[in-house]
Amino acid sequence: MKNSKIVNTTKLYQAVLAVLVMLMMAVPAPAQEPDIAPVNNINWDNYPTAEADHNFSKLAERVEVNTWLHQGPVNIDQQETIRSNVDTIYSNAIVDISKGATFTVPAENNNHFQIIQIMDEEHLLHKIVRRGESVTITMDDVSSGTHVHAMARTRYVDGLEDTQRRQQLPIIEANSAKPYVKKDFALEDVEAYRYKLLGHVLQGKVSVQSQYAFGATLDDVRDADYKYLTAMGYAGMPPTTAQGIEQ
Repeated sequence: MKNSKIVNTTKLYQAVLAVLVMLMMAVPAPAQEPDIAPVNNINWDNYPTAEADHNFSKLAERVEVNTWLHQGPVNIDQQETIRSNVDTIYSNAIVDISKGATFTVPAENNNHFQIIQIMDEEHLLHKIVRRGESVTITMDDVSSGTHVHAMARTRYVDGLEDTQRRQQLPIIEANSAKPYVKKDFALEDVEAYRYKLLGHVLQGKVSVQSQYAFGATLDDVRDADYKYLTAMGYAGMPPTTAQGIEQ
């Protein structure tokens, strides 16, 4: 009888173990956390600053501070944002706001969509200046730094000549003209971290929502969306503007 009880107990244990194994096989293993380890001095926390610095310094090499660099029509070889619009031409400037700067989009002789988007050194702020508006930005308005990236978008309509005329209309009035000084981030490290984050999205390890990515301050964004959309769409606009319809 004792041996019989031992056998029965052993069979019961084996049956329970078999059920547990089947349950473990049926339930997927927990998803592995995405790799956000640093690439040299670039990490999860400072990546948006590094990406902004790359864009600021690249532009600063091409044009003087407080000066628009006007681009022509978008094509496959010329895209000023990661997801440029083909019905828009772009103008960019790095502006010194250490003593304040005013941005104006005139309404006179300007009958089509045109805005200025203003981004700070943390890829935050995303202030939009529309036709007929003037906005002054100081260091009190930004998350950090002394410079902003201003990007003007002009609707491409009524022919190239008139579009380029309207492209010249936005005004920058800055009270200081100190050049932007590049931070200590290497381009290859910025790209490596960017591709790491892009890989997470492409491999389905994370999902992102752009409406939580572009805000004035860190309180206006969700951390992961902010980081991943900086990699996927630097200079993207808040949904209130990007989804708006204006002639």
